Amino acid sequence: MALPHSTIGRHPDQFPAIPSAWNEKYDKIDANFNNVDTRLSGCETEISEAKGDKPTLAEMMNYLEQQVEGISSDMQNTVISSLLQAIDLGGLANRELVKTLSMRFQSGTITISNKGVITGCTIEKSTSATRNINLKEGTIFVGGMLVPISEETNGAAIPSNYSGLDKICYIYLGLGSRGWEAFCTDLGGSIPDNGVPLYRITVPAGSTEAVDPYLENIILTDIRRIEPNAPKTFLNAPFVYVALPFNVLGNDYSVDLDVIDFDGGGYQLGYIYADERASNGFKVCANGMADNIEIRWTIRKLNL
Repeated sequence: MALPHSTIGRHPDQFPAIPSAWNEKYDKIDANFNNVDTRLSGCETEISEAKGDKPTLAEMMNYLEQQVEGISSDMQNTVISSLLQAIDLGGLANRELVKTLSMRFQSGTITISNKGVITGCTIEKSTSATRNINLKEGTIFVGGMLVPISEETNGAAIPSNYSGLDKICYIYLGLGSRGWEAFCTDLGGSIPDNGVPLYRITVPAGSTEAVDPYLENIILTDIRRIEPNAPKTFLNAPFVYVALPFNVLGNDYSVDLDVIDFDGGGYQLGYIYADERASNGFKVCANGMADNIEIRWTIRKLNL
């Protein structure tokens, strides 16, 4: 414990004595006493506060020790168990929340295309025009309507294949400047969304205007969706398979279907329904004449 004056010093040995020299020593002694007194008062105050309502600090220490020892091992286990249970419940709540957002409710949109051929619309290779095809007349259904198709001679042209590999293109009916007519995609191209598929064309490697002007070596594969009884009944009603983003436990879930938009009259919409439910997906089917049916689907599985 440092004092303001670590040394007081000796009084000067002289006679007669000099009072001012004595007063300096007394001042240092008083300063040291005051310092010690201040510190002792601080300690007393701190001890008094520490003992609280107990008569002595020792009794307060004994009381605190008894309180700590009073928490038995069973009590400690109970506290730890409660904490672990609370953590587990918190984790379970979080998992259930994630499950609700991702599995119990899932939603998305699809579009069902419903177009095809009722009669005719076959094609054949032209024998008079280079790499053209001829289209026979017929009737198609598209956009919720029945559309007659006129015969075309030397219509769509099949592109040459200058590569060393066989290539695929498609003949389809599309709405052109003259009405519905036959078109051919580029090699490797796809049929537009509003096109009515007719044939897949396999163009052999090296099939060009110079070596195969009348398409003798190309292969025509019929891909028409033929519905001779449309619009009354359909042999192959259209559907879209919905792959669920998250698998569901079981297939006993509910499916809500909300028709957002479609082409055709309201009475042509028919029946839109879910079928072949599985844990990872289901089908949405349509049995009317409407086309380009945009549907918002939602599945509910509350008992997960």
